[in-house]
Amino acid sequence: MTRALSALPDWEIKLIAWARGEKGKLFTWGETNCVALALRALDAQCGSDLMSKYRRHMATETRALCWARKHGTAGVVERLLSDGCVAVEPAMIQVGDIALVDLPGNIGAAVCLGRTYLSSTLERGVAMFEPYHLAAPVSVLGVR
Repeated sequence: MTRALSALPDWEIKLIAWARGEKGKLFTWGETNCVALALRALDAQCGSDLMSKYRRHMATETRALCWARKHGTAGVVERLLSDGCVAVEPAMIQVGDIALVDLPGNIGAAVCLGRTYLSSTLERGVAMFEPYHLAAPVSVLGVR
């Protein structure tokens, strides 16, 4: 049986501090692409190291797109559930949860920070986005 990831006692403080440090960084494959940000947000909340497990899959644009096409959003969700994340109803998304969306040939991800989300794009780098700027999530994962 998989052990669920659990948030640290001060997870909100750690998450917000981490997000502030990320905001404004340039887009970099394997570090600040949106799925990497989502994994690193989970790590900030839990003191885990999910990112090291998946970094090689996102180290370059070619690797990331091949991985996304091979596994799709459903495959990534399945892997993260087996790593200890929990599924969350999209209507119940809360601070710290990650929203995953299907994009043409790719996977999108954003971290819920309350009324805004943290994600990244090639054009803007790591930035805050209003919910209406994001596609409706296919899946939402979190830690409890």
